[in-house]
Amino acid sequence: MARRRPAPVVVALVAAAIVASASSSGAQDRADPLRFLKPTLDGDAPAPDGTGVGTRPGLPADGTPMRDPRADAAIGQGDEPFAGAAGQVATPDQPGNDEPPPTRSEAVGEAGEAGEPPSAEPPRPIRLGVLAGRDVAAIMAAVEPVTVDLGRILGRAVEILPMSSYRAMIDAQTQRRIDGGFYSTSAYALAEASCRCLEPIVAPTALDDTSAYHAIIVARQDSGIGSAAELEGRTVAAAAADSVGGRRMQLAGLLAEGIDPGLFASLLDAGSSEGAVRSLETGEADAAFAWSSLAGDLERGYSRGTLADLVSNDEIAMRDLAVIWRSPPIPHGPLAVLSSIEEDAKREIESYFLNLAAEDPEIYDALNPYYAGGYIAAEPGNYRGLDLLTSQEIDSLDLPRASADPASNAAPQ
Repeated sequence: MARRRPAPVVVALVAAAIVASASSSGAQDRADPLRFLKPTLDGDAPAPDGTGVGTRPGLPADGTPMRDPRADAAIGQGDEPFAGAAGQVATPDQPGNDEPPPTRSEAVGEAGEAGEPPSAEPPRPIRLGVLAGRDVAAIMAAVEPVTVDLGRILGRAVEILPMSSYRAMIDAQTQRRIDGGFYSTSAYALAEASCRCLEPIVAPTALDDTSAYHAIIVARQDSGIGSAAELEGRTVAAAAADSVGGRRMQLAGLLAEGIDPGLFASLLDAGSSEGAVRSLETGEADAAFAWSSLAGDLERGYSRGTLADLVSNDEIAMRDLAVIWRSPPIPHGPLAVLSSIEEDAKREIESYFLNLAAEDPEIYDALNPYYAGGYIAAEPGNYRGLDLLTSQEIDSLDLPRASADPASNAAPQ
């Protein structure tokens, strides 16, 4: 006889990268809190460096949510593509494709099953959404133990629901159809800007024990450029337009400091942060946008990031470069839940995930394939720096543009 599960709190576990592309322009509802966040949240799969490629696979005929698996490669990168808004957020009268199915208690209602008298309503389920890849069955099987273990701890059923996109998950979050989500950095910024209803619980750490990185601007030591205020009239190389650590955070930070990137001589589209820094070596650019942990050994380019990658490949030497600007810390995307959830449930959820890497590393790895250091407790104050991403109108900037020579910015063979 099959074991019956109790009805399920809603936390969305999203273990994948944000996908983005250029958004439509024109008239917009200026009351929309997402108006600054323009690249799409749907399914266009970015390359690992944040370059938008591919076409949204959409939903198959049977309605199973799917997304391009190439998006997985962007997780954990400072060039993570930005989760901006495109199209309309689903409203209660017009739900998105990922409207979760009703629970048994919701479907049956007060009357109960046919021939049964009404019964007391069980605790409302906790729903966890996971951003599913093409092999939905494999993803769901990998996270199924979470429903069992967390359900036992909470004393109520837990459901994990596959989601086709961050857009769908944010819609579900703001409409209270799920209770939270595993967000990447900019997806959390977008969700919190849209509802002001979230509380970060835990966040993953990298193998170097860091849980954040910085967007940076670098120049050659012999360039004569000592600060970002001296970039007027200079050529600046950057990663793809949707890259958080390789373009968007730098532009937002400069605007917030009263520095107009429109006064650059040109913004060179180098395709990636690595390509941007290579542009300094070739003389195509005077400064470059990149990302770094800014922790660890300086001579090695710090512990991780653009500089560390290029130093390890013997492409640059840190003695030749200077970091002339840095952003506030950009924390890794958190597991965030609705702030209205009971405090006891929040603490139990936090405790479960804090111990997950040690007690069940296979589940942890399924959720965090690019952050192998385990979860740490997250605090709302850690994410205040992300307000830059939602408070500055980056996409309305009139930037003098240029394109880098692809051959000169390619990695050496």
